[in-house]
Amino acid sequence: MSMNKFIFFILLFGFSFGVYSQEESPEELLPVITVGANFWSSGGNHFLEHCAAVACGGESWEESGYTIQGGDPTSRLNYDGYDFSSVEGNVEIQTGNLFINGYISSASSDGGTLRDQDWYNIEGYNSFYEISDTSSDLKGNKRSFTFASIGYDFNFGQISAGPFLGMINYKETLHAYGLEELDSDYLRDAGLMPGPIEGIDPNEKVISNTAEWSANIFGARIKLDLDQGIQFNALFGRGQASIDNADSHLLRDDLGPSPNIKTTGNGYASILDLNLSYEFMENFLVKAGYRSWELSDEDGTTRFGPDFTNGYPEEISTESKGMYFGVAYRIPVAQ
Repeated sequence: MSMNKFIFFILLFGFSFGVYSQEESPEELLPVITVGANFWSSGGNHFLEHCAAVACGGESWEESGYTIQGGDPTSRLNYDGYDFSSVEGNVEIQTGNLFINGYISSASSDGGTLRDQDWYNIEGYNSFYEISDTSSDLKGNKRSFTFASIGYDFNFGQISAGPFLGMINYKETLHAYGLEELDSDYLRDAGLMPGPIEGIDPNEKVISNTAEWSANIFGARIKLDLDQGIQFNALFGRGQASIDNADSHLLRDDLGPSPNIKTTGNGYASILDLNLSYEFMENFLVKAGYRSWELSDEDGTTRFGPDFTNGYPEEISTESKGMYFGVAYRIPVAQ
């Protein structure tokens, strides 16, 4: 979260508190502060697909008696199978029915694969000719994110529910090593066999990708008090998101210095968070839950170096989903 957004959040909370405090008694306005930590084990996926066909702003050329252009899609990069195990710190301040909360986290991991596919449209031969299909291993991946929200709970006996306004900043960097050729139309036509590409060491970094998402979320949270200190909590929301993706194809000298492929655009963010919490002793809680974040843009724009002039339509998405466990402490209120 940028400093300007953080200051805006604090001012919004202060203004809301000022208006709210005129309607509530001093006892109801005593703040309840809860601090805690979560361990989130999540699986990730990062997907990019762009079109450079003539209809998408690309060019065609003549080769071996055929007219050739980029396919639709022309290129697809699918980063998949990587996991993050992150520890996050969180805090919530509730004053009467008004609350502000947030959490922050960073993590690193190894594992996962990148599959990179490219297609041509060869008129009169094959409109979806796979020119290349490669696989690389992911190592040294990094992720960081912040989430903050302000909202209002309406109480209905054992149930409380209400809206919130939130902000997300999410950054993920993935590194691909080595290059193995998979089966493709080109390989079959050339009589070649799949396998590691000669001259590229398995430990050579070939691609790095950094995706930075910012999103504003509007949603709701629900709390249901069950028996013996158990509470069910649900949070869900959706909003607008912006993406700034920097891709470094490290073997492509023709694209200029890294990062040499840039994608920008505006799309959507969806979040879901479900958990059960248990107050096992006064003011001490444990919880277990499931969280899903989906960030996507189906109408982004990709530009290639070294001049970054022509823009091509791009579909891009980042997902992170998995179980988490947490502990929290509710700071006693001084009467």
